[in-house]
Amino acid sequence: MSGLGRVPRSARARVAAVVLAVVPPLLTEPVVAVLAAATATAMRVLRRPGVALARENLRVVLGADVPPRRLERVLRESLRQYYAHWWSMLRMPALGVAGVSRAVTISGLDHLVPGRAALLVGAHMGRYEWSTAALSTAVRDRTGRPLLGVARLFDSPVTEAAISTVRAAGGNDDMHWIDPAARARSAGVLVRRLAEGGVVGVMIDRFSVGATAEVPMFGRRVVLAASPVAMAARTGAALHPMTCWIDDDGQVHFDVHPSVEVLHSSVLGEEERCRAALEAVAAAFEKEIGAHPEAWHVTSEIFR
Repeated sequence: MSGLGRVPRSARARVAAVVLAVVPPLLTEPVVAVLAAATATAMRVLRRPGVALARENLRVVLGADVPPRRLERVLRESLRQYYAHWWSMLRMPALGVAGVSRAVTISGLDHLVPGRAALLVGAHMGRYEWSTAALSTAVRDRTGRPLLGVARLFDSPVTEAAISTVRAAGGNDDMHWIDPAARARSAGVLVRRLAEGGVVGVMIDRFSVGATAEVPMFGRRVVLAASPVAMAARTGAALHPMTCWIDDDGQVHFDVHPSVEVLHSSVLGEEERCRAALEAVAAAFEKEIGAHPEAWHVTSEIFR
């Protein structure tokens, strides 16, 4: 057991509370930039496994014949944005709901039809925690109810509590934690929200705890979570891809894409209909990741 593991949970919770009270005001954007660059460099020097996987994922995105220098340049920026995402997440308590919302430019909200349930499926791009928090606020303003975010349970209850506190401070205060051991109960929660005409958001390009499917992306097969698409098919909810990227001035952009049609057919079974919809989602991801490869930071193996 690690040294931290021997510390009582209550003590760890107090330490986490102190950190969340002291650290966020110190994390200005210039400080985040320095910390992110230093962390990214350290991970590359230490040759962490996630760095090699991120490099191979980006090689697929950029093409097998990508010049080595360009690949390394995009990798450096991708890792910098990845760690900037985590460091900037700690800024959310200091920024508050209004500050996070001002930091994110959201487009495509008009694609959400008032009164119709919507399931937003995203890729891990840009500052997705800021973006989903800002989206939750925007959805609440538009519909009177917040976005229901979906996340996987952390192994540590203390970490989970700390992350929940940070997310709520930025506006993402309605979260459903997926317990891999209780998938049916989790699915029931999401189905009820959609049946009530709510909006649910979930990332599908890694850390899936449900069914997956392989679909084409960048000339290869990519593994994406299939359960959300099946849920949209069964509930009639609109299925929207969502992506995030950061421009040269550091502005965060979050895009809600037009809905992807989940076919209703007496000839095709549910699996075929869901796969066709998931392929359309992957095509939207491919377009946005291709335009902003440095914004996509997936440090796990997803290509086949």
